[in-house]
Amino acid sequence: MTSLLSVNGKPYTMKDWPSFRAFMRDLQPTTLVLCIDQTDQTGRIFEAKNDLPNTKIVARFIDETHDGSMHLAPQTTSDRYIVSPQNQLNRIKVLGQNGLSAYFGNEPNTKASPDDLTRLADHTVEAMDLAATRDYDMSLTVGNYGIGHPAPIDGFLPTWIHPILMKLDQHHDRHYLGIHLYLPMDILEFLNAIKRTCAERLKIKLPRIIVTEWGFDSDGTNNLNGFKTRMSNEAFAEVCINAVQGTLGTVLQSGEVLGLATFILGDDNWWAWDVETAGKGEVSTAWKDSILKAATAGKLAIKKPAPPPEVLTLPTLSKEIKVGTTYKLNTNGKIVNVYAAPSVNDRHIGTIADNALIEAGNTATVGGSRWLQIYTPSFPFGGWIEGDLIGLCKTREVPIVKPDPVPTPAPTPEPKLNPTQIQMLYQWRDKAKAEYDLVINLIKLAEGITA
Repeated sequence: MTSLLSVNGKPYTMKDWPSFRAFMRDLQPTTLVLCIDQTDQTGRIFEAKNDLPNTKIVARFIDETHDGSMHLAPQTTSDRYIVSPQNQLNRIKVLGQNGLSAYFGNEPNTKASPDDLTRLADHTVEAMDLAATRDYDMSLTVGNYGIGHPAPIDGFLPTWIHPILMKLDQHHDRHYLGIHLYLPMDILEFLNAIKRTCAERLKIKLPRIIVTEWGFDSDGTNNLNGFKTRMSNEAFAEVCINAVQGTLGTVLQSGEVLGLATFILGDDNWWAWDVETAGKGEVSTAWKDSILKAATAGKLAIKKPAPPPEVLTLPTLSKEIKVGTTYKLNTNGKIVNVYAAPSVNDRHIGTIADNALIEAGNTATVGGSRWLQIYTPSFPFGGWIEGDLIGLCKTREVPIVKPDPVPTPAPTPEPKLNPTQIQMLYQWRDKAKAEYDLVINLIKLAEGITA
């Protein structure tokens, strides 16, 4: 069992750490965010890592003062940043090594001045490069932008974030992009914009995205902060399940988003969001019970696609095959893939079934595998199959059967013209001749003038 839905939790302030560990072991989430208030509070993060070897754990050291403003210029010194990328990586180094990914930055203001946005991009890019060096060898989950940040412009992300996306592409298999999604705001706006920006503007792969905070918040028009101002823990669990199956189902199942971390579990300071307690602060397992029940039923898992047809690949190809000879395939009932060129990395142009009649073409050896070119009515321009799929020792040459000749139909007599039509043809002939003579005379006249 696996779950695309998880939590953003605080292991040192939650009320029942052993129960949480058991919940996570049962849930087996794809992602998990764990937050600490002191840099030495790492023990429980490593316990979770040992419990969940297949989960990507994002570890966050919470610096309430600087999390969203590290990139800004200090007011009292000439330093470029309030907290340099190097200083921050030194503080969180252990949180981004050995399979963990360190949470870097939190909800920076992207409605700031152009200078501050450039500084934010530079700070993030420098951190990703530094984390990739031998001295650090870290994974970072950068950005962790708040809902509505950065705001798309005509369906695309603003240009100041392009360097961050390009650096994420450069370090695609090391770093992640963190985002925050909160209802009732539009939770697809940013995702649609980043997909268009990467594909159409930058021509790069989409970064690996983790929703490091997910839940309910105020939309700015009311004071309904957190799900508890609106509903019960059980009702919120249904909202989460429906999001995984519905609104966010496509991006989760496609792998464009790796997982949702529900904010928060285990922090009384965020009581209206805390799924560990009910409305009056009493411990409640209602949300966890509902989520685990849904996960057990497969409602939160990645749906595995149907396996492709088995491809028969054998190591050698008979040397007795004659070009231009028709053979019958012998694949033991297997379906065989056909490619435009002798390589599985080339364009796949179709399949061919057992016992199909093929005309043999050339042979080739590519990467230690033997290939045969084939021609059939479905592949009149040829295709390539891999392996000893002909099996001459088990089949026979099949003579090419020519179809019976189709009798030539009797010629259709030409229609006869009536006198009026004949007269018109003579008139067109005479007119054409007169125009021809006129053109010839004009040419001769022009040649005489030129001479």
